[in-house]
Parts: sequence; structure tokens; C-alpha cells
Amino acid sequence: MAKVSVIIPVLNGAEYIRECMDSIVGQTLSDIEIIPVDAGSTDGTLEILKEYAKKDTRIKLLTADKKSMGYQYNLGIQNADGEYVGFCESDDYLASDMLEKLYRTAEERGEMDFIKSDFFPKQCMKN
Repeated sequence: MAKVSVIIPVLNGAEYIRECMDSIVGQTLSDIEIIPVDAGSTDGTLEILKEYAKKDTRIKLLTADKKSMGYQYNLGIQNADGEYVGFCESDDYLASDMLEKLYRTAEERGEMDFIKSDFFPKQCMKN
């Protein structure tokens, strides 16, 4: 069982999906399951995700038959095997140690229902 399952709902996100996936694949916490859920992309997103899935066995690529973010999240949750579940939208990316810090916090504090991280606009991250 992975420590964290990360669910990524996506529809036509080819412009951003590589940056998103690279940020998740490169996490310092490597014991993760990555679950992109594509809802019928027509811009090459699914093909990009298939490339990633070929290279990394932690990726469990799903396709959704409904174009609803809620449906995609629920489908991802139903297929998640991780101890914890995390979410990342396809046009976002994670700091390289984000999952490790959140996992460590959850384990140290125990019996937490959820942990939420802060976010920074991309222009703030360039320095």
C-alpha cells in the first residue's frame, strides 16, 4: 500500500499536464500512487499521460466516461489504495517535498481527518 494516492482530474490539459506530472513523479516521498483521471481529452492529454504511465509503475491511469470533476475525483478515490488521498488539479504543480511534509505531519499528529496545504501563485515561486 502506498503512503499517499494523488488524484489528478484532467480534461484537455495538454498545456500544463507535463509540469503537473513531473512535480508529482519527482516528489521526495516516493512511496506514492499517482492516479490521473482523464475525462475524454481531445488535445493529446491522454497520450501524454500514457507516456508517463509507461515509464512509471506508480501511475494508475484512469479514463472517465463523464466530463465532471466531481465524478473524476470520486472515480479516483474508488481506485485509490493509498493510506492517505491527495488531490492536484492538472494545471497545478506540487513543491518537491509537499507530500513528504504533509505525510509526516499526519503521522506525527495522528487521527487527523484532513490536512490542507497553502498555495503560492507561480510568479511567487520564481525566486
